[in-house]
Amino acid sequence: MSKKRRVPQTEGEFRDWILNFNNNFPSVAATVDETPSAGRIAKDAIAYPYLILRNDAIRAYQREESQVKDKSFNGKVNDPAPSLPTLALPDEPDGLVINAGIEEFANLLVQRIVKHPNCTPEIEALLDIALKGDDDLSPDEMKPVIKEISPLLVGVKLKASLQGMKGYRVFCQRGAGDVFEQVGDSSQSEFEDSRPNAAAGQPETRSYKLIFLENNKPVGEYSAIETIVTKP
Repeated sequence: MSKKRRVPQTEGEFRDWILNFNNNFPSVAATVDETPSAGRIAKDAIAYPYLILRNDAIRAYQREESQVKDKSFNGKVNDPAPSLPTLALPDEPDGLVINAGIEEFANLLVQRIVKHPNCTPEIEALLDIALKGDDDLSPDEMKPVIKEISPLLVGVKLKASLQGMKGYRVFCQRGAGDVFEQVGDSSQSEFEDSRPNAAAGQPETRSYKLIFLENNKPVGEYSAIETIVTKP
């Protein structure tokens, strides 16, 4: 089974790819009837997560400043004046923090480019969007990637990379157990394990792994194991 793609799937490869794409896209954008700003996906990938961290730091500073002012007004006459807090903003990341949705946007943009009549092999090479990879990769050699894992109010949500396969099976190990039990199958990139914690009101540690399905039978290798602590 041959699986070819134009945009890398793994996070490390995607970071390198998106930087190259971002640098070279403006020089060919007009040729394929795109605006140069459409290729600023690397900037978008950095900006949103960084701004969240920055705003969190500012809010924390404002809370501490308010507490200091309360102490200044309510303290005794001879109490030493409390020190004002220091605003410590996070450094802008040197590498990329991949924002949710950026990979999907990149794939759609690349598909528009390669379908344009002015797209040439030289443009594909410049942007590194030529078909590549996995020519001799069989289903028995493939394995899913858990791209995101997050706790829900009840249970856990996973986001997986399907890599062209039609579905996958989810296994979970939780608490002090050492056995991975089958949780369910999915044909979507997102899967929710809605089981409540074994002990009500107590968080628990859960580990997850996935395997692809073909004709409702497991194929390939298991994904890397991802572990998370649920909400109480």
